[in-house]
Amino acid sequence: MTATAWRSQLLTGRVSHSRLTVRPHAFAYRLFMLRLDLDEIATLARRVRIVGTRWWHPVRVDPADFMGIPRRGDVATRVAALRAAVTEALVEHGITTPVARVELVAHARIAGYVFNPVSFFLARAADDRLAGIVADVHNTFGERLAYVLPADAAASAAGWSDKKVFHVSPFFTLDGSYRFRVRVSADEVDIHIDLLADGRPLFVSHLALHGVPLTQTSVAGALFRFPLMTVRVIGAVHWEALRLWRKGLAYLPRPVNDPARARSATRP
Repeated sequence: MTATAWRSQLLTGRVSHSRLTVRPHAFAYRLFMLRLDLDEIATLARRVRIVGTRWWHPVRVDPADFMGIPRRGDVATRVAALRAAVTEALVEHGITTPVARVELVAHARIAGYVFNPVSFFLARAADDRLAGIVADVHNTFGERLAYVLPADAAASAAGWSDKKVFHVSPFFTLDGSYRFRVRVSADEVDIHIDLLADGRPLFVSHLALHGVPLTQTSVAGALFRFPLMTVRVIGAVHWEALRLWRKGLAYLPRPVNDPARARSATRP
């Protein structure tokens, strides 16, 4: 694969969260992520020696960390299963444009550990137009759910909304809806995810990332600037939860993970 054909990138930027309702709370962190063409995952180590799919790689990409695919088979098998899971999710939600390639925006494993609160799959048609987006959401209880976004609606000023059906924060119920606004270009990823109830924002988040070529130098620099990035992610999740609890917010028990029932439920 030539340098001009290589699509995968290193992404650096900032994530911010703001709680706007009872006990307002806000924070922002600098971070790095990867933007990977699924077709390039198996050959990552040939180009960037410290990034690969083997246990010894300091930055490791395992397709089985996403979309609930099983941890069996070789890398090619897992990549194929991941691509199929993304495509099936799109079709199940009425997005039938043939998918030519898929990009993943996520954290990779660092020193063997990873936690992705949300990963994004950008599905592209043969003309490279963005056809659909799958947001693969994980919580700290080992559960996951995919929200599927029509690309045109998600890129609009109004964004795309869907009922909240999956437990994430122990300080919010399943009431309300998410509004996604996703804009991506050749070297930028800009994502807003807001939680609204009765049209009023309760929580807003923003992920703003800039892409550079994925090289040995760029990855080494990111590891130096953001050591143990994925450990810091899970640490920040628990630290901010502790801060909210100390502000007096009640810790809500985790509901049964039943998205179908949550989708049909109405707010009291």
